[in-house]
Amino acid sequence: MKKRKIMSIEKIVIIGLWIFILLGGIFAGVVAYESYEVEDLSISSETTVVPDTVVGDRGKTLTTGTTDQGDVSISLTPQGVKDGTFVVAFAVNTHSVDLSVFDLTQIVTLEYDGKKIAPVSAPRMNGHHVNGVMVFTLKKAPEQFKITMAEIPLQEKRVYQWA
Repeated sequence: MKKRKIMSIEKIVIIGLWIFILLGGIFAGVVAYESYEVEDLSISSETTVVPDTVVGDRGKTLTTGTTDQGDVSISLTPQGVKDGTFVVAFAVNTHSVDLSVFDLTQIVTLEYDGKKIAPVSAPRMNGHHVNGVMVFTLKKAPEQFKITMAEIPLQEKRVYQWA
């Protein structure tokens, strides 16, 4: 009889502990939910205007686009001419566009002194964040030049111009 009473008390204590843990979990969830601030995701009627043509001093990094939905941010930095090649570093970032469909050797042109040339090499883009260099065959650095990039969303044509 004494043994049965001890077993009964143990069961009551265990059930009481489970109820205490369950109620504590519910209370913690309610407190966390009430203190959680929801970010305002309302759509603004304002739009951000990103230029499709940017102009800068030689050697400076120029950027077009954003990483907003459907857009691509592209930064170009001329590295200069060495051993007959003109190198331009680039950084491409997006959160929503498949970059693997774009071949930089086909959609980029360098314009200088009335001439237009395509890069002789550029890495294949893949993923959502790509860094690398485009290489153009060029004997000396031009005083003024521009690089045009076509077909990458959201802009039909991007123009980077250095003076």
